[in-house]
Amino acid sequence: MLCKHHFSKNGQVFFHIFWVVTLIMQSRPAYIIPLSFISLLVYVFKTIVNMAMSSRHVMIEFQQKSALTNYYLVMLQSGKLNPDEKSLIFPAIFAKIDTGLIKSSNTTDDILQVLASLKKD
Repeated sequence: MLCKHHFSKNGQVFFHIFWVVTLIMQSRPAYIIPLSFISLLVYVFKTIVNMAMSSRHVMIEFQQKSALTNYYLVMLQSGKLNPDEKSLIFPAIFAKIDTGLIKSSNTTDDILQVLASLKKD
């Protein structure tokens, strides 16, 4: 039996949504709800893994930057730092880390530059 509130504007919308949901629930296959739940769990698990990997990557990057900064300070204090080493260290220390997720591999170019500078000496 329909009440007065079903015929107001918001009531009509509520009634139509309720009616459509009722029809869908009556005609759904039995595997839809478990499949939806499993899909949601997989998505949540994937998101948590991505967040953990991103956090780990950022942690490792900053540990490397810390070690490189300590190396730079020791070399600067001892007076053994030449301008070539300084030009290699500064970009590595102040390089930007976006999200922590590895998107592209530009490290091979950096490694090749370091090897080329070491080969010249």
